[in-house]
Amino acid sequence: MVAAALALGACGKIVTLPPGSNPNVGIPAGYMLVRFRTSGVMNFQKYQYLIVFNTTGSGITPYANAQSTGSYQNFSFAFQVTGPAPGTAQAALLQYYTIPGGGPNSVRVNQPPIPAGIVQLTPNDNGQGTEFSVLFPRALFYLPSPASPSPGPSPSTTPAPSGLPNPVPTTTPQQTWYFNFFTLDAATTSPIDALGATGISDTSFSQPLLTTATFDQQIYKPAGADQVSDPAAFISGGEVINAP
Repeated sequence: MVAAALALGACGKIVTLPPGSNPNVGIPAGYMLVRFRTSGVMNFQKYQYLIVFNTTGSGITPYANAQSTGSYQNFSFAFQVTGPAPGTAQAALLQYYTIPGGGPNSVRVNQPPIPAGIVQLTPNDNGQGTEFSVLFPRALFYLPSPASPSPGPSPSTTPAPSGLPNPVPTTTPQQTWYFNFFTLDAATTSPIDALGATGISDTSFSQPLLTTATFDQQIYKPAGADQVSDPAAFISGGEVINAP
């Protein structure tokens, strides 16, 4: 788990490029930076903010209905950002895996430890309290399933940071990830909002991420999208930056 006890009024933009960074996107090679944005000041105690990835190569976006039912269909990994106390936020890595022969609800959730210094959470990335960012090496998703002793494929051939297993070449489909953002009720983990025009019922949002390419991809909620009552829970968009 990565914890960041930063005042929500503090600005945490990265202004100095780390050694080995791609100058076109300003993050180290092999890394991805995700920004999650809401229309109102985030409430890390009342809500969980979830960045969900499908890294299997199936080409399908994870949707909120799979969170509601507990099937977690097309979920591979997620960053769960929440706060234990006012003015604080922390990120946990979630891994979704299938139990062989487990039936229709055979997906389980594991919370593997994150090696120290590997993931950087900036709770107030824009200085307005409406955006956080997570910077992480893509090799973090090269983790064996708890249901199998064999490591799975990784969408990156970049050498892994210290503390992570070395990635291996993958098939072409596995190089493209799909993702979604969710706001969850912190008490019940029920979804409240998601990317797409109709929020948690949406199954139209789909934005592929080609991990072998350099990109800075902006994400916007469609005009006229369904609203939720609390601006702290309403997802307005975000950004995904990748350095191969």
